[in-house]
Amino acid sequence: MPKVYTRAFFGSNPGVRFYDGDPHENSSGAEISDAVLIWEGGHDENPWRTRIDSIVPDADAGRAPRETDCIPLRSEQLRTHGDDFIRAAKLYQEGFLEWDYFPLDEELLSPIPESGLSRRDSRLISIAADMTQKTRDLVPAIWRVANLTEPNGTWSKAVAERATLRCGSTLIHVGKPTLSLRCFESMKNRQLMLIPHRTARGPNGIWLIRRGPKHPQVLGFKKRSVFFIGVPGTPELVYARHQSEDVRILELFDTKSQAKAAIAETFSKPEAGTVSQAKDGEIFDLIAQADVLEHGVEQIAITDLGRRYLDQAGSGEDREWLVGLYRYSQKRRLD
Repeated sequence: MPKVYTRAFFGSNPGVRFYDGDPHENSSGAEISDAVLIWEGGHDENPWRTRIDSIVPDADAGRAPRETDCIPLRSEQLRTHGDDFIRAAKLYQEGFLEWDYFPLDEELLSPIPESGLSRRDSRLISIAADMTQKTRDLVPAIWRVANLTEPNGTWSKAVAERATLRCGSTLIHVGKPTLSLRCFESMKNRQLMLIPHRTARGPNGIWLIRRGPKHPQVLGFKKRSVFFIGVPGTPELVYARHQSEDVRILELFDTKSQAKAAIAETFSKPEAGTVSQAKDGEIFDLIAQADVLEHGVEQIAITDLGRRYLDQAGSGEDREWLVGLYRYSQKRRLD
């Protein structure tokens, strides 16, 4: 491993990075046209120190450009599989992925208010209590970004997924996070949130990745449109209790009048309900926020939790799932 032999040869050199390869193809991702060969083994008539001394410092030199410069974090901050770091940059440039970056500032890292926390947020505080201090320091920032981009999500541990947390359809890796592009093969994952522990060198921030407009799963909804209850991007989900988890149910309608009729039937104050329309890729983002999709009389499981919920509901063996059903915004029991 490079970190083993570089430490053996050169010791500890803070701020210095070593890369495998040759001047044209190496792990830095940059082509180094003016590289100087120091040593290649065997009898060396020209001492390596002389070759080092022959390098003339360039006061105007800067960082070599890389095709991965669009990625907001350094590769050393991440765990990657194969060439996923380079692939991520290519997929971003081609529109298969898109992302946002949230620099960690004082506002984002300020403590979570202790009073008035919802049951959803209290669960996050409980889960975080078992984490390391470096990870706990980042929880307020994670909480704020999740509230912004995943307001309907419920918090849970993601041990089975080899991640730190999950908030609804967002998979969250903290520490030395794993850049796993395979997570987007599942409808369960709408977003991948990567947060390295803070360091002096940085950059320190939250990298939030999602499917782009050219992603095949998004293109599947091209020239389609649906109506739903809620504001754009944030549907009013129906929540059903299944064992110890909340199942998120999303109702979609073909027409605006159908959505308005559903509001009149289920809301105590129909005037408070809002109907919105989603088109193309917006539909995918809606569906990815739910465990179960309801369209007319049909119910479709989106996640494993949704499948277990529908299997139980259809079996008739345990009808307690009816008790916890309620409209999230209204906290109103449904018959």
